[in-house]
Amino acid sequence: MSRIFSIYSFLLFLILVISSWGAFVSGSYFAPHTAISKIMGTRSRHFLVSKYVCGDSFFGFQELVIVLLIKMQNRVVWFDIAVSDLDRAKEFYSKVLDVELVDNEMGPNKMSMFPFEPGVASGALVQGPDYKPSAEGATVYLNGGEDLSVPLSRVEAAGGEVLLDKMSIGEYGFIAYFLDAEGNKVALLSMS
Repeated sequence: MSRIFSIYSFLLFLILVISSWGAFVSGSYFAPHTAISKIMGTRSRHFLVSKYVCGDSFFGFQELVIVLLIKMQNRVVWFDIAVSDLDRAKEFYSKVLDVELVDNEMGPNKMSMFPFEPGVASGALVQGPDYKPSAEGATVYLNGGEDLSVPLSRVEAAGGEVLLDKMSIGEYGFIAYFLDAEGNKVALLSMS
């Protein structure tokens, strides 16, 4: 039985590599997703790749497969945080998250973008006629790093207000909520 799984895994791996090559050449990350989904179905994809394709028998390919699957699995690709004073908001988030934001303009909107890498979700602070800060509605969860206590400890000094101190959400890590300097409710998420 294990030999059948090894042969089956190897065939799936070959399909993944062949389709990945096409994905790299075209800049699209859809091909590996399609190949695995057609064979195993959407629900089995994560188990299959982590258990068989990324197992110890395929040295060096684990990172490739994980990167490809992460890039095609993101459902959230960008977020805008509405602000009324871009300079104040930029200073707040720069202090809290210890990052440098990059200014940009798009039409009537001024923006300051969070650092990002291709294929990884990110976002921007946006000031414009259609952007109104709010503590209601959707909540953006920002990466709190190794331990969200660090950026959370900077919130009040930067002009915000902590709404919910660090709280465990079980196996999914920890969260905290705060109001930013503009009045938006925002969250932090970390695994410890």
